[in-house]
Amino acid sequence: MREPMMSGHCRNPQTAHPERSHQRCHDMGAGNTANPRREFAPCPCSCHVEPDPFECECGEDIYLAPSLGVDEDGDDQYVHLSDDGLRMVMGCSG
Repeated sequence: MREPMMSGHCRNPQTAHPERSHQRCHDMGAGNTANPRREFAPCPCSCHVEPDPFECECGEDIYLAPSLGVDEDGDDQYVHLSDDGLRMVMGCSG
């Protein structure tokens, strides 16, 4: 899996109905494979994480990120959000 990369749908949503652009990105897997190796790059838009946070062991909020699937142990993956609320931060920020 590559580093997060904004999809065109979320980076430049429709002016009249932005929610449709985010939904289209979500329906298409919340990421893209537009790179030479066709590796999945998750879209870091915060619309692709569950809205209810959990508390991380570092004390910050973490969010379930269904678009990342499960890790090698079969556990759900969680992410921190950066201050801009858009970029998913891999790993613990604390």
